Amino acid sequence: MCYHLSIHANKESIANKFELAILPEKNEKIRYHINAFDFPKVGLVMQQSPLLLNSAHWGLIPNFVKSEAEARTISNNTINAKSETLFVRASFKDSIQNNKCVIFVDGFFEWQKQGQLKIPYYIYAKDKSPLALAGLYNTWNNPETGEKIDTFSIITKAANPLMESIHNSKKRMPAILEHDQIKDWLRSTERNKINQFLEPNEHSNITAHTVNLNLKSNNLSNPKVIDPYQHPKTAQQSLF
Repeated sequence: MCYHLSIHANKESIANKFELAILPEKNEKIRYHINAFDFPKVGLVMQQSPLLLNSAHWGLIPNFVKSEAEARTISNNTINAKSETLFVRASFKDSIQNNKCVIFVDGFFEWQKQGQLKIPYYIYAKDKSPLALAGLYNTWNNPETGEKIDTFSIITKAANPLMESIHNSKKRMPAILEHDQIKDWLRSTERNKINQFLEPNEHSNITAHTVNLNLKSNNLSNPKVIDPYQHPKTAQQSLF
C-alpha cells in the first residue's frame, strides 16, 4: 500500500533534474505529509506529454464511472493499483498500456506493526533526491458538469527486504523507477516489457527512519513530520 506521501522539494529543482517543463498554473505547494484520502492534486508526468510536469488528483476515476457519487466511491479503491492485476482489473486495464505516468515525491510513509503498536516510518532515497513512482492516470469526463478531471493511481508491488521489514503486515511497496527507466516506462506498451519494471527486486536505493506522524493533526506544512524520532514505547533494534 502507499497512502501517504511527502512532497517538499522545489518544483523547479524536480523539473531541472528530470528535464521537464512546468505548467505554472499547476505548480504545487510544499506539503510534508499528504493523505491520499483527501484526494489531493500531485505533480506527475503523463505518457501523452512526457516532457511536462503536470498534476492530477490522487484516486483514479475510470471512464465507465457515470456520476460524481460513483466517482467518490471508486476513488477510495483506486488510490493504489496492484501490479499483479493491472491487466485484468476493470479500473486499470484500459490505462496500463497507453496512460502510464510517473509521480515525483520526496518520500512516503508506512507503518510497522510491533505487537499492538503501529510505528510510522518515513522512506526516502539514500541521497535524498526525489523518487519517481510508477503509476496510471485517466482523464474522466464528469457527465454532470462537463468538466475533465485528471486522476491517477500509484502502482504497488511485492516489497523488497527493507520494505518487507517495515510494512510487515501487507508487505507491499510503491513501484520505484530509476532515473534512466522513466522514459522507457512511459513509452512501453507491451505487457512483458511493462511487467519488467514491476518485478520485485532485492536492490534498493531507499532508506528509512521512524517519525512522529500524528494523522489526526494538520501535518501538511510541518517539516518536523519527516524528522527522525525514537518512539519511547518501543525497544526495537535498527533495521539498517
